[in-house]
Amino acid sequence: ETLLPRPSLTSKMDEKLFEFVGVLMGICTLRHGATLSLDINPIVWKSLVKEPLRESSLNDIDEVTAQKVSFIRSMEKEELEFVFPDTTFVAVRGDHVDESDRNGLHELCPFGIQRRVTIENVLEYADLLVNFRLREYEYQTNMLRRGIACIVPIRLFPMFTWQELEHLICGVADVDVEMLQNQTKYVGGVQPTDIHITFFWDVLSNEFTAADRTQFLKFVWGRERMSSVEEGVNVFQIGPHVRSVNSGNPDMWLPVAHTCFFSLDLPAYSSREITKSKLLFAMNNCNAIDADDDGEGHANMALEVT
Repeated sequence: ETLLPRPSLTSKMDEKLFEFVGVLMGICTLRHGATLSLDINPIVWKSLVKEPLRESSLNDIDEVTAQKVSFIRSMEKEELEFVFPDTTFVAVRGDHVDESDRNGLHELCPFGIQRRVTIENVLEYADLLVNFRLREYEYQTNMLRRGIACIVPIRLFPMFTWQELEHLICGVADVDVEMLQNQTKYVGGVQPTDIHITFFWDVLSNEFTAADRTQFLKFVWGRERMSSVEEGVNVFQIGPHVRSVNSGNPDMWLPVAHTCFFSLDLPAYSSREITKSKLLFAMNNCNAIDADDDGEGHANMALEVT
């Protein structure tokens, strides 16, 4: 699921709120490493970079309507007569679900509520429906553009693809393990060739799901997305887990994350399976942020699993 603006939000206050979000988006384009953890629908990004909205984009926002239009275009005219006997030239707005609510209806043409869909005009109906759906969020998107333009020259945005703009503002949805590995610094005597480090990267790349990797990033950094910026801006650190070293049995200990410093104290686990299980347990059960210097943080550091 992704986020879409509500088409009904058109008041002056709504305008200011959308502009404010646009300002935040503009700040993220200038500050390397700053991202908004928002899953915004592709149609919004396409509108921001002025990419032409094609019928295929309909699948991003309304699969039911996309299937309906595809059905219309693929059927013989004689068949359509029995499919839409009572359909008129109206559409239900995206933030309404009750077709009986007249306030939630949009007429696709003048007097559309009185005009019935027939064999002769069904393709016109499909074209108007697609055009309405693709441009339903245009007003709110323009408010976002206005906010962004307060920070950066909006005329530069067509230089980007919509995916590039999304990555610039919101980061990468799935953790790019290779990029993270390239931005990792090993401290406290830990070496990238150590066997437990090999286990760690193998688990992150091949054993974790995309959701697991997102949870891991939140565990070590307090964020759900990586910024797609050049190497060296956000340096991830892996260091030794001192207490597990002193104990002589690292497999009994959980890893410790320091979200403020984007760092991980990783015990020298003896196998890939133990590495995975301990990471998953820590990620899903010790996910307080900024607890490094309080009682909870110290308790987590001393946590030994038996």
